[in-house]
Amino acid sequence: MVSATGYLQQAQALMAVGRYTEAVTALERAIVQEPDAAEPRCELAVAFLNLDRFDEAINMAGSALPLVPNSEWPHRIRSIGLRQLGKRRAALAEAQAAVRLGPRNYATHFVLAEALLASKRVDEAAAAAVQVRSLVPQLPLGHDVLGRVALRRRQWESAGTHFRQALALDPTDWVVMNHLGESLERRRRLKEAMEVYEAAAKLNPRARVSQNRLLSSTRNYIDRAGAPVGIVGLVALWAAFEVSDKNRVAAVLLAVLGLASLGGSAYLARRRRRTLNRLVQGFYLTAWPRERLRLIRRALLLCGAFLLALALFILGAAVYYGQLRF
Repeated sequence: MVSATGYLQQAQALMAVGRYTEAVTALERAIVQEPDAAEPRCELAVAFLNLDRFDEAINMAGSALPLVPNSEWPHRIRSIGLRQLGKRRAALAEAQAAVRLGPRNYATHFVLAEALLASKRVDEAAAAAVQVRSLVPQLPLGHDVLGRVALRRRQWESAGTHFRQALALDPTDWVVMNHLGESLERRRRLKEAMEVYEAAAKLNPRARVSQNRLLSSTRNYIDRAGAPVGIVGLVALWAAFEVSDKNRVAAVLLAVLGLASLGGSAYLARRRRRTLNRLVQGFYLTAWPRERLRLIRRALLLCGAFLLALALFILGAAVYYGQLRF
């Protein structure tokens, strides 16, 4: 028969390789064998966090609180779960409790910084991030939070500096890579941002955030190649329509110019797309049609909602002014 310690070690090994669902089963068995042990409960709460089962994580960590009233770990887990559910005030209270119980634990200050950022208390978040950096200068966490603080302050260059410092400490941190890509996009350095997002997507191919940002940055990079010429084309077509009654020759010339400009815009965008490496080209050609369909559906839904609201408004106004009676 496997002991509670054996189940706990088995679960920790599974969690180390990302097999959280299997770890849940092992941890539940450990809790059955040792119901008064806090560690399996906290580990199970962590597994629930990684499975996006935030309510269960909060409740499980809460069940460990009476067992270890002087430990910061359950408070830290609860803060993360509450923040993910959008309960910012409660998340901040739990993070502050964790810091009081573990003032020399860098993880408590990191969770506090995250909770403060979520609560838009940027200056306090920066102070907590500095504390993280002073406690563990060899880890990228402090620089990462300081970079996100700089993003909130619209200090794009400073944000990029912090993210690069974080990546110098851990070049495989794909989350920080996404943050660096965002700072580069803000500075209009789209090609560099696209390369950073590509590196992040390679490190964690299953992460939707990396894929979405790579798609968005690639689309912006391609579209900007022909955007000025495309605008000229649209203006020329509008001008051709305006002068069509007065000067047909000018209208035809403007229409030809407009169509040629739109064609040139498409050509420039296509040529820029061909400068991308094969991996990004393949990803873009596969993902963009699905994304375009999603955007079209969203636009149609918004238009439908707007038209429905407009119809209800007109109907209500007609009833109010007595022009329509039932």
